[in-house]
Formats: sequence, C-alpha cells, structure tokens
Amino acid sequence: MSFGDIAPDVKCVSEFYNISGPELSGGVKNSYSYRLMLLREGECRIDIGGKSYRLSTGDLIYFPPGEDYRTDFRDDESSVINVFFDWRHIRPDDPMLTNVAYAERYDTAFAGEIVRFADAPRLNFVQKISGFSDGAVILGDMLREYNAKRRFSALRLSALLTELFVRLERHVSAPSAQGRSPADLVLDYINAHCEEKLSGEQLSRVFSYHPNYINRLVTRATGSTLHRYILETKIRRACYLLSHTQQSVTDIAGRLGFYDSSHFTNVFVSICSITPSKYRENYK
Repeated sequence: MSFGDIAPDVKCVSEFYNISGPELSGGVKNSYSYRLMLLREGECRIDIGGKSYRLSTGDLIYFPPGEDYRTDFRDDESSVINVFFDWRHIRPDDPMLTNVAYAERYDTAFAGEIVRFADAPRLNFVQKISGFSDGAVILGDMLREYNAKRRFSALRLSALLTELFVRLERHVSAPSAQGRSPADLVLDYINAHCEEKLSGEQLSRVFSYHPNYINRLVTRATGSTLHRYILETKIRRACYLLSHTQQSVTDIAGRLGFYDSSHFTNVFVSICSITPSKYRENYK
C-alpha cells in the first residue's frame, strides 16, 4: 500500500488519568486495531515487540494490531491519549476494533487489517517518537472532536490523523540541522522558545539574519508574517496550558510574554474566536 492512499478510520479516541489497575498497567495485552498512544503527563515503560521503551511526557508510541505489550506506569498522576484506528475503512462498525485483550484471550480473527507501506516503511513496525510537539496538539484536537460527536466528526478525525502522520513522517525523516533550510531552523526555534519574548530583532541576533529576511522566510514557509506566526505559536501553547493546567489566564499571559491579560485575551480571540476562559470552560 502507498502512504498516499491512506484514509484512516478512527475507531476511538480516549484519555485516561491517574492510571492504575490491571486494564492499563499489568499483564500482557494485545490491541485489535492500530494504536497510537501519547503520554501527556508522567512516566511509563512499555514492553512491546521484544523491546522495552521508556516514555516521558510528550512521547508517542505507535504499534500495529496483534503486538504483545505490557505497560508499567510509574506515576499515579499519569495521563495518556489513546487512538485506535485502521488505515482504511474495512470494518467501520466493528466494536472489537476499539478493544484490547489479554494475550491468552486474544483472537486474531477479530484483528484489523495489517497494512504494509512501501514508501513509509517505519509505519510497518513499532515506533517511539520523541520531540514531536505537533503530536500533542493534534491528538488534543482529536480527543475534543471525538467527544463532541458533531456533524462530520468521522471525516474530520480522519483528516486530523492523516495530518498527524504526514507531519510525523516529515519529523522522523528530517535531515540534521546542518542540512536543514533556514526557514525550518527559524520555525523550530520559535516553537521551542514560544514562552519567551520573540521578535525579528531578537531572532536576527540568534541567526545573524536581517529581520526583514527572517520575516520573508517565515511568510514563504507558513503564509503568515513573522509577527503573526509568533502569536499563533504562543496561542497554541496557551490552549495547551488552559486545558491541562490550573494556571490563571493572567499567569498564562505573563508566562507567554504578553503585556497583560487584556492583551493576551484580545490576541486569543483574534485567532481562536473565543476568549481564553470560554476555551477552558468548553474543554472541561
């Protein structure tokens, strides 16, 4: 199968907090469909495919159906997002594909379709992915979309998962920094330092480029001006903080380098069409 032919069928998106008990930590299990797991908070070890992987906050792990795995969550405050999916709409209404089973009860007859990609071979095997910040953002959007059950949710979930894997393929196959384009380096820096005060002048000192040149790089790469892209990046971080921490709007505004909470709210509304407080309320 070619990666360009995918049309993911998202079976279930779920989140678990304060993980304990045999269902989430304990015996050897198997998933009936493809699985994507994001560790939102805490630490975890997962033994799968004969290897042991240690996950920290923000790490993703991906694995096909039928793989024996065992999870060991080291922190009672851990939080994970799970996505169960097939690469194609083969059995769209089969509830078994949202399940896991202990290894001794696993029935391969109910497993989803195993796909082999010729042009994306990494996706044929278990993958642990670190340093992929887009993953947390997209999976958070998927969780909200799945829980909202709005019109055309299935279509949007498929689109979001497709976008995630496109970005993921680019992330894991990206060349070293030495061979990367100036635009990629600037955008990576902005994403990594979005809680700092950023400007064309500050970035020019980091990269030894003229501010106007940096602005052109960002505009060509993203379609947004440098100033707008910085604000959009800060607001993406703000959405995460609003939905995953108890920090006040004022504290988040200060943390992200806004003048005050009013300035932060005005920018947030201009990008999200909703106030920060309303965004937090809707998420809950």
